[in-house]
Amino acid sequence: MDLTVTLSPALMQHESGYAWAVVPEQIGLDALVKGGLSPRMEVYEDGSRLGPANAIFEEIGSAGAGRYALTRGKFIFTASDNSDPRTNGRQYELRASQPEDDAPLPLPRIMHVGITGGCNLTCRICRTEEQGYANTLSDATIDHLIQAIIPTLQELRLDAA
Repeated sequence: MDLTVTLSPALMQHESGYAWAVVPEQIGLDALVKGGLSPRMEVYEDGSRLGPANAIFEEIGSAGAGRYALTRGKFIFTASDNSDPRTNGRQYELRASQPEDDAPLPLPRIMHVGITGGCNLTCRICRTEEQGYANTLSDATIDHLIQAIIPTLQELRLDAA
C-alpha cells in the first residue's frame, strides 16, 4: 500500500524549536504502521525532497533544515529554511509506502548500550592472560568497531546501569 498526502497547514502543530508535528491518524499514515514497523517515507517541499529522513528527535527541533521522522507517535518535520510551514507559502507532501515483508530493515542510526559495573571475567576485551587488566578500549578501537559493524550509526549512547 502506498500513500501520498498533502500536509494541510491546519493539521500542523508546533512541536519544539523548528519542528512541526502531524498526528498520523489525521493523514492516514497509521494504516501503514503495522507490527511496530515504520513505513518508508519521503517528504517534499514544493516538489523538492527534504531530509535527512528518520532524523534524531532532538535534532529535528534544534537543527531543522528539512529533517523529519515518524517518532513519538507523531510525524515530525521541518521546513528546509526552518520557517513556519503553516505560513511560508510552500506545499508539503508526504509519500509513504509499506516495506515489503522480505525487505531488510534499515540499519540503526542510534544505538543505546547499557554499561554495567560487573565484570564478566571471561571476556577478551579488557583482560587477557598475558596483559592483565586494561580498563578501557581506545577511541580508535571503538570507532573501528562501530564503522565496521554498523556504518550507518550516527550516535552511540552509553548508559551506566
